[in-house]
Amino acid sequence: MEAVANKDPLIKKAVVRLMELSEDERTRLLYEAHEKERMDNESREEWARDTGRAEGEKAEREKWLEGVSEKDTALAEQALLVAELRARLSENN
Repeated sequence: MEAVANKDPLIKKAVVRLMELSEDERTRLLYEAHEKERMDNESREEWARDTGRAEGEKAEREKWLEGVSEKDTALAEQALLVAELRARLSENN
């Protein structure tokens, strides 16, 4: 980073200013609080997406099982689990 900063005076000025700000405890604490809030928001959004997806899958499974006779329910549930596992495996790859 120093090599780039030495070539461009504007970048050097920005690096110096960044160093000054990082030395100021109040500014650093404000930045850390801002980053924590940003990461918390991202976590909440991810949780909401995952929860919504899980609830949708559950509703879809229940709807599908309504059309299946009681005798075939266990087999149908196994087929759904296999399909869900395949979907998760393909998401991870």
